[in-house]
This record gives sequence, C-alpha cells and structure tokens, in this order.
Amino acid sequence: MKRSIAIFMVLILLGCLGQESPQPEGEFPKTIVDDTGKEVLIEEHPERIISLAPSNTEILYAIGVGEKIVGTTDYCTYPPDAVHTEKVGGFSDVNSEKVISLNPDIVVATSNHQEIAERLEELGIPVIILNPLTLDDILNNITLIGVAVGEEEAAQDLRADCEARIEAVKENAPSEPLTLYVEGWVSTSGYGSFGPGSFVDDLIFLAGGRNIAADADTSYPNISSETIIAENPVLIILVSGMGGVGIEEVVSRPGWDTIAAVKNNAIYVIDGDLVLRPGPRIVEGLEILAEFINNAVYESSEVFLPMWACA
Repeated sequence: MKRSIAIFMVLILLGCLGQESPQPEGEFPKTIVDDTGKEVLIEEHPERIISLAPSNTEILYAIGVGEKIVGTTDYCTYPPDAVHTEKVGGFSDVNSEKVISLNPDIVVATSNHQEIAERLEELGIPVIILNPLTLDDILNNITLIGVAVGEEEAAQDLRADCEARIEAVKENAPSEPLTLYVEGWVSTSGYGSFGPGSFVDDLIFLAGGRNIAADADTSYPNISSETIIAENPVLIILVSGMGGVGIEEVVSRPGWDTIAAVKNNAIYVIDGDLVLRPGPRIVEGLEILAEFINNAVYESSEVFLPMWACA
C-alpha cells in the first residue's frame, strides 16, 4: 500500500515537472514584443523609467507608476506632475547622454527614436518602441506598457474603462452620420484638416460623424475654402494648439456665412492634446466630440466651450 502511494506521488511530481508553469503576473525577467516586432528582454522590475513621448508618459501615470519616471521630454505636460520631471530634450532631439546619465531600467519610446534606441540597447538598456496608428493600437499599448513595468492589472483596468466608454459613445451615436469639418491649422495652400489614417478621423467615425476630409489622399490634407463651403458641414470643430485660429476669424471668412454650422453657431473648440496624443485621454476627446455631434443633431445653438478650450 505504501509503495503504491509512493509511486502515485512520484507520478504526480513528474507530471508537474513536465508542464511549464505560467509566469506569475508582475514577475521578471520577461520578454515582450514591441510595435516594431522586436523582442525586448526586461531583466528586473523597472524602478527607473524614461518616457520619450507625451502619450507614453500619460499611460505610465495612468497605471500608477508616475513616481518611477525619472525623465521625460519637454512636451510631456500632463499630468501636472510630469512637468516637474527631469527633461531629456524635445520630441525629435532627445539628448542621449542625458538619458544615459539618468540610469534608466527601461525607456519607452516611439518609432521616431530608432537611432537613440539602438545606442541605448547597445548599452544594455531595454527600449520599447510604440507606434500606434489606430484607437485599438492605443489600447494595446496600454496593455503592453502595463506588462513591461509589472502593472498588468492596473493596465487592464484602465483598458477596460476606456473600452466601456468607447462602447457607450458608439451606442449613443446618431443613426445618420452628421457632416462635419475639423480644422487644425491654416496654410497658404488651404485649411489644415484630418483625413484617413489620423486619430481624429477615427474618432469622428466612432462618434457618429461624417468627416468631409475622410476621402483625402493624405492623413493631414489642406482643404480649399470652396470645398468646405460646398460640403456645407453642419458642425465645425477647431483643434487648439496647432497654430490655428479662433471662432471669430472662422465666421468672418468670405462665403462661410452660407455654411450651416456658421449659421447655427455650431462651432466648437477642442483641446488638441485630447485628440492628437495617442494615450488614455483620447477617450475623453472622443466623448467630447460625441457631445458636440449630439448637440448639433439636436440643433442646439449653445456653443459648449470647456474650461480648457482655447478660442
């Protein structure tokens, strides 16, 4: 009897040894695959993190590792605590020596940082490169960063919240898409807008809008005044922070008084950071766009300008 029990226990142990146990959440070392398809080995739980893009910084703070960030770029301005972090340069002119001097355990970069990434990797510093092109990519990046820094659960909670809010917007979108025009800047060749492949175009579609620049041949086209007047958008949205103009200048443009949006005071301003940065706050941008669209659908004449909006 005892011999049978012993054999049984050996078989159980052999069975256990024959199966690879899954790595517990948050344990290191671990290997992840970034947006370039590159495998990145992270030996230890990161305690010193550098972010080379505002969107990456916002994700890191949102999943609760802000106190571990030892360096960011000049453009990392949100949340407010990010302003006070050590700065390693601008977006495209990162000071590699400064990055190295901060002794990071991991660097979260973008596809614009390939050169500095190679140098850092030669020194044994893990670099994760993110290159989100769609809203789904942003959600995937939240998960990826969470895994990389050992905060999988917080990242999943953040992603679930974002997904639920996105679904709520889609469920409340108007049955008939509302024609709208979004302007970011003014140039000598026309008015700068957002075409296919841009985050703004994605958000407009999800919120129930029809973007007049959706069929442009570039993601950031310049549109003529004649085209905009002919499209007769019911809603005009101005994106702040891109060197554009305010509502007063838009309504005074020659011929624009015939546009439905101008006649009905359906002109809104949105903070550019909420629709241009591929981080968690882009969902807030989606919600605000949806509110603008629904206001126009119900023929509201009140122009809602949030406190952060710039006229």
